[in-house]
Amino acid sequence: MLVSLAHVARNRYLGVEKQTLVVEFDGFKIGRVVSVCVSDPVETQLLPSAPYQRNSARSRYQDAQPAQAALWLVPGRQVTRYG
Repeated sequence: MLVSLAHVARNRYLGVEKQTLVVEFDGFKIGRVVSVCVSDPVETQLLPSAPYQRNSARSRYQDAQPAQAALWLVPGRQVTRYG
């Protein structure tokens, strides 16, 4: 016996969508997880030209920050520690 099923899924978002398909027979059920990859033809135009690299300006700022911390002036009374 050959059984053919047609499952129509309408997704709002791109990516992988997983849905549970349950088929009921007399006295038992069969459940399966169906994965669907949703894509748009425009996605092929959005391919990156180079691999991702972290912005180097951020690392320079982080390296310079400890040196500048000694120059910071916070208004108010100086905290005195007794120990």
